[in-house]
Amino acid sequence: VGFVTLLATSVKRQDWHLLPRLRKEGIQYQHVPAILIGRLAVRNDMQKKGVGKEILTWVRALVTDLQVGCRLLALHVDKANVGGVRFYEREGFVAAPVKPDKDLSTMLYDLMVQPEPGQEEGEPV
Repeated sequence: VGFVTLLATSVKRQDWHLLPRLRKEGIQYQHVPAILIGRLAVRNDMQKKGVGKEILTWVRALVTDLQVGCRLLALHVDKANVGGVRFYEREGFVAAPVKPDKDLSTMLYDLMVQPEPGQEEGEPV
């Protein structure tokens, strides 16, 4: 009903500094290890049924369980895909201030952000 592809990557400091927790931690590295979601797709007739959310939950758990040392999830989403952008925002991803691309927006998710009581997973702390 759906699939996801994952790749190892890194995110430049100027691209992740917008994440409040990373700014507070004063991380000095020029690049932070990340997992890039290369593709995430759900069959048309299965969309809006929680499949995409379930896939992202699985990705977060996989990356954590593997202990690969990655701090961020990253992805590129077509700017014209308003529904896709909103989906990733609801899942806690934020737009990164990267070099503008006319078609794609880069979005990041901090894997270290833990939900507080009354807060859903993925919401920024």
